Amino acid sequence: MEPCVQSLRSEIQEAGMTKFVYDKDLDYDVNLHRWYQANCEEREYHGDTPYGWEEAKKVFNKIARQNGWSS
Repeated sequence: MEPCVQSLRSEIQEAGMTKFVYDKDLDYDVNLHRWYQANCEEREYHGDTPYGWEEAKKVFNKIARQNGWSS
């Protein structure tokens, strides 16, 4: 594992954040809301402005297509 990846994982764990995992047992919209909450927390932790809701949906939908989660 590359050092920067390991460092980021350690930082995420120290901050109490976890990697988002799409839950196939939940509705697509529920997963979107779960991801949005986690993403807002992560962005704020790093000093970034959280996405607005419409932009977040676009980002999540792109990630969903790339990972085969699309509804």
